[in-house]
Amino acid sequence: MISTPFLLALGFTVVALVAVLWSGVTRRRNIHYGMVVVMLGLLAWTIREAEIMGAELTYQGAASVFRTIHFVAVTATFLIFPVLTVTGVRLAREETAKHRKAHRTFALIFLLSVVATTALGTTMTLLASPAVESAVDAPQQ
Repeated sequence: MISTPFLLALGFTVVALVAVLWSGVTRRRNIHYGMVVVMLGLLAWTIREAEIMGAELTYQGAASVFRTIHFVAVTATFLIFPVLTVTGVRLAREETAKHRKAHRTFALIFLLSVVATTALGTTMTLLASPAVESAVDAPQQ
């Protein structure tokens, strides 16, 4: 099942991501830079809560397939982020239409990747089963 700490972390991360998008689109650079840092910290918290929650689940059948696809999507998301950062630094150094378009394109790719990763992670979690304690791990009476 999906835990309350995970939902809180995810909710705050979504709010921060919206703030990153808003501040970027409206060209509020100082707010944008700060919100990127805040969003990354909240994303780290969300990932940690997902790991804690996932450790108590068993992934079999469709859940296992979605888990594999999810981790491929996570890898893609983390590979996109450095490119997004480089395009952002280029834009900050020299504001041209070319640099703006490149940063906007990679921001959109990153956003879609995060949404896909979240959907896949939610699906795998909902399809997973609670881990069963073995007789060795069960408390003795």
